[in-house]
Amino acid sequence: MAAIDRLRKHSSEIVRAAAVSARARLGGLPSVADSATDKSWRVRQSVAEASTLAAKNDDPPPSEAIALAAALLRDASLEVQKQSLASITAWPPSSSGPLLLEVLADGGYQMRKDARRQLAASWEPASRFAYDGPSEDRARTIAELKGLWVEEFGPIEQFAVEASAGATAPARLSDSDRAALPDLLGELADPRQSDAVRRDAVERLIADGPALLPRWSCLSPKIHNRCRQSSIKKCCRR
Repeated sequence: MAAIDRLRKHSSEIVRAAAVSARARLGGLPSVADSATDKSWRVRQSVAEASTLAAKNDDPPPSEAIALAAALLRDASLEVQKQSLASITAWPPSSSGPLLLEVLADGGYQMRKDARRQLAASWEPASRFAYDGPSEDRARTIAELKGLWVEEFGPIEQFAVEASAGATAPARLSDSDRAALPDLLGELADPRQSDAVRRDAVERLIADGPALLPRWSCLSPKIHNRCRQSSIKKCCRR
């Protein structure tokens, strides 16, 4: 155990990620929870993967695991978010459902789409949520879904809602993630994408704050100009 824990502090993010996976198999999610703030998205992704271990034999996960999953669902890295979303499929729907509802309410386009599919697989009412609809319509549907959830499963655990609402990105972007941003934004500015998809993604990038997007001006002029020429007015806010 001690040797694995030392490897979780290794200078290589690949080694740290592998050590987190190994340690989680031996000690469960609590043994690697402190790695959720690692600067590398790969390490945080390994923590998110370990979330599957939080619920065994259909027992609900502890509140600490729910709070950690909520934070990882709002991580600066989309890959970490996606892994956390996939991991909580192993949880009982009564435990994962409230978190999925929060993703539908506050997540980016891709996360809303995936969360809708995941929740609808076990709870049919979620299929009525239009993940690509106007924000006002989405908010109205979310309120209706939460009402239906309470009727069917009882009150939503308040600590789950508070954990999701209060969660913030646990770490700053790694250099590799930041270097990939111009390519990502180039795709967002692609005229072949729908305005709804590009607008939602840009607003999510801006909302995630300095850790994700310090300055639009730090991007290449080519990307910046393409954004200015698009219909996404918020894109060039500085």
